[in-house]
Amino acid sequence: YRENKEAAKKYAKEYREKNKEKIAKYLKEYRQQNKERCREWTRSFRAKNKDIINERERKRIRSDSKYRIDRLMKRGIRDALFYTETPKRGRSWEKIVGYDRYALEIRLKSTLREGMTWQDFFDGKLEIDHIIPRVAFIYNSDNDEEFKACWSLDNLQPLDHVFKPLLIT
Repeated sequence: YRENKEAAKKYAKEYREKNKEKIAKYLKEYRQQNKERCREWTRSFRAKNKDIINERERKRIRSDSKYRIDRLMKRGIRDALFYTETPKRGRSWEKIVGYDRYALEIRLKSTLREGMTWQDFFDGKLEIDHIIPRVAFIYNSDNDEEFKACWSLDNLQPLDHVFKPLLIT
């Protein structure tokens, strides 16, 4: 390898291209079998590369309006569910989407599957999932109809990584 670095890199790249599915399957199995080790590696990587990650995040927030809107919505909804008093940083997410934290809580509680509890959400075992993924919607502001459809109550559900998503029509 040391004597032929360029040839080794070329071979490795060709191997990865030819064996994408095989590698993806192996990595998925590895992550499932070594969850704690992978989490620890991720924590360590993020701690060591905080400045790089923060700079990439800032660039994406400045350049991608959809990402910025989604990020603000996620934060507003999370804060509303976790904290009774949320700091106001401008317009509230409730006014933007047309429902409040209580309606959201009722919706999520009504769609809990067997084995899920509301406490699981606060313990970090559940997350709010979009039935139709956010990437399927195209919008650049919170006034767009697709934004309203994306963040509507009918498109939100609790998701546990152990369970498959519950598709509600």
